Amino acid sequence: MSGTDLASDRLADALQRVLATEHAAVWAFGSLGAATSQSATPELLARVGRAWEEHRGRRDRLHGLLLELGREPVGSEAAYTVPSPIGRPDDVERAAVRVERAGTQAWAFLVASTTGGTRRWAAGVLTELAVSAVRFGAEPEPMPGAGDLLPR
Repeated sequence: MSGTDLASDRLADALQRVLATEHAAVWAFGSLGAATSQSATPELLARVGRAWEEHRGRRDRLHGLLLELGREPVGSEAAYTVPSPIGRPDDVERAAVRVERAGTQAWAFLVASTTGGTRRWAAGVLTELAVSAVRFGAEPEPMPGAGDLLPR
């Protein structure tokens, strides 16, 4: 196996990992939207809808990138577990934070696994997810997606 093949395999593996996370996020935000009221909490529904659209766009772009690499993109699961409960607006916001934070971890992995334009794109998405988590009520993090890598 050549160095180019190995680099292509690493890139494809990283893209597949992030694609799987985006599949879950699309499903989760669809469920969160269904648990949100247009009449009672229109701003929350708008934020959830925006997040759903952004995750769909990322999912579709990742799918296309994998096809360009000649790889079969990982498919979505039949269903995902949505952080629960989601009966009240505060519950929806907490669940959205958990979904966005899971996304920051996956996209941070892609940042660390790539170079060039893909890394710039992944870093931009990582920033977008961190900002989205804060909009849903999360406390800002010094290094979104770094998780256990940060000193305590």
